[in-house]
Amino acid sequence: MKIWTSEEEVLNMSNKDLIKEVQRKGKICISDFYEPDIFGNELVKDEWWKEFQTKSVNNKNDAENEIISSYIDRWSISSYRLDFIGENEYYYQFQLEYSDSIKRTVRCIVYNENIIFYTSYSQTGYFFEFRFINEITIKNLLDLQAFFDNNHRHSQRIIYRNVVETENNFIYNYYIVFVSSGDWNTDDEAVLEKREITVNKNTGECDLMKRTEIKRIKNI
Repeated sequence: MKIWTSEEEVLNMSNKDLIKEVQRKGKICISDFYEPDIFGNELVKDEWWKEFQTKSVNNKNDAENEIISSYIDRWSISSYRLDFIGENEYYYQFQLEYSDSIKRTVRCIVYNENIIFYTSYSQTGYFFEFRFINEITIKNLLDLQAFFDNNHRHSQRIIYRNVVETENNFIYNYYIVFVSSGDWNTDDEAVLEKREITVNKNTGECDLMKRTEIKRIKNI
């Protein structure tokens, strides 16, 4: 499998390589990409990830209460099992099991507000801000955001990521490839897209994601 080593290389991707990339399956092939820790507990069959964006979590009990109030109570889940899996400097992790019409298993990530704080989207124009600002923290947490944004979309795959530092900002860029499925008698198309998030170095505020289509091949 090809490893993309620079933004220039990705931007100059040939049509042939793009078609190959959208046909490939598998994990993210970026050596320092920060995927969620499973703390030695492999995901079971059909278990899926869910993030909890909060404003008031700074310990394990707060995290557990957040899952109960914003998910279990909200969906009126009467019978469930919620087990603590582990924690690190960024988040708390739990496994939730419950049944409605079928048995469901959810791996829950609840972020620590001392690191990342979710603001009011409608009032500020930002969906979160960093409380602890350095390149490693920003890279790791935005890697997680990219992972969760694309993990459940099996046709999308992250192929390259970098972080650019300017005088006032950290700019997090990542590139995905995916198939845009045709309908109404149209053919599938292969797409290369750039996604960009800018973090203010002074305030920690994070701009809404900017998406730019780089290449599209029709009739694949």
